[in-house]
Amino acid sequence: MTLIQGASKFDPLFGDGSDGAITNEAVNVPDATTYVADAAVAPASGYIQRCTGVYTLGGSGVVTVAAQSGLARGSYPTTWGGYGVELGAIMAAIGSTAIPPLMKDGDDTADQCGGWYQVLAKGVVTIGAAMHAVGGGGNGGQTTSGSGDGGAGGGLIIIVSADTISGGSAINVSGQNAHNSGAAKGGGGGYSGEPGGHAGYGGSGGGQAGGGVSVSPGAAGAGYIAGKAGSQNSGNTGGGGGSIDNAGSGANGAAIDCEGGLIYRRPPRPENPNSATAGGGGGGSAGAEGGGGGGGAGAAATYNGGNGGDAGSGGGGGGRHTSGTGGVGGNGADGRAHFYTLSSESPYAGMPGGQAGGGGGGGGRGGAPAGGTGGTGAAGIDPFEASQGNGAGGDGSNGSNGNAGHATYGGNGGSGGSGGNGGGAAGLCIMIAPTIDYSGTVTGKHIKITGTAAAEFIRGFYS
Repeated sequence: MTLIQGASKFDPLFGDGSDGAITNEAVNVPDATTYVADAAVAPASGYIQRCTGVYTLGGSGVVTVAAQSGLARGSYPTTWGGYGVELGAIMAAIGSTAIPPLMKDGDDTADQCGGWYQVLAKGVVTIGAAMHAVGGGGNGGQTTSGSGDGGAGGGLIIIVSADTISGGSAINVSGQNAHNSGAAKGGGGGYSGEPGGHAGYGGSGGGQAGGGVSVSPGAAGAGYIAGKAGSQNSGNTGGGGGSIDNAGSGANGAAIDCEGGLIYRRPPRPENPNSATAGGGGGGSAGAEGGGGGGGAGAAATYNGGNGGDAGSGGGGGGRHTSGTGGVGGNGADGRAHFYTLSSESPYAGMPGGQAGGGGGGGGRGGAPAGGTGGTGAAGIDPFEASQGNGAGGDGSNGSNGNAGHATYGGNGGSGGSGGNGGGAAGLCIMIAPTIDYSGTVTGKHIKITGTAAAEFIRGFYS
């Protein structure tokens, strides 16, 4: 189909050239004869540069595409990586402004999703300077400005030529690093079609102190998978700490199944994960293989709660002492770097956040002991690409001190920390031309359509 505008033939993909030669102007959907960018331009997301001749990007003509706001999550879980935009939806919208928007990160932060930009030229396209369309805007890879954001997904650059695509300057469509905090927010999906990274796992709560009145165990931290709370025990023995699989049980620490149906990436899990320590003086038993610590016994020689094992488990509460100092709450365990769930096996998906640390057990009634110290969250897992970063898990909180004197109370268990934030998924660069001589590096997913397939794609606009 050939449309006529006045005396000029209108090309449905490349325009009619009626605006003439354009230089260094961020004009949206122009009808240029040629387009030259030899100075920096910063188009808004959604711009199309089309011309009946050549498109030349060179000199200091860096193109930095602004971020877009993206789709609000609505009821979609904040701890999950947001879904990406599939290739089919992008291909169907080339040449138009109907490119679907990306989903925001789990914190629903506006104006962070990678933007999109199209170059449509009948002549040769030369990429002689950098092009950026990254999550968060700017020139790539920076962390989000909010204190609890997941990473935003990477943007989209489409280059179509009826001739040749050449040049060797870098193109960056990377996803964004998550903010390095334990806020349990998932990353945003990208134009690679891949989802953002899930939030890390939450840490588990510590047990309450023995002999406590109106005291509570520690709560589990939030995450893609939350940990479990510590135990409240009505007797003089402190409650057991929680684990990622089970809440503390009475005086006993909770066991953990180290397989658990989780997905592992390198390095593999340890063959011999740490077990929690039992509470002293005949107190509660320890959780097996990384479970929560057992509570400390009451009216015995030793009253201290046991420490949590691996994987963010909580410490046991200290036991009550009838005459001396109450037991010290056990320490929570650090998060484990090998515990996380991938949103996708693809290298272009966002990476998950790190697991959080467990809470400390409460200090026992009787003296004035210190509460257990919360564990430190695990560092985020190294991503395949620096642009697909992830957040560290949060620290578990300390158990509170027990009070001195038989009429006063023991301490509360400390809460587990929340999991780290997931990184944004990578974006996409699509090149369509009969000949592609481009030799530069694309950070993100790169698709090339050449030869007969490219010619047929372009020809489809005229049928």
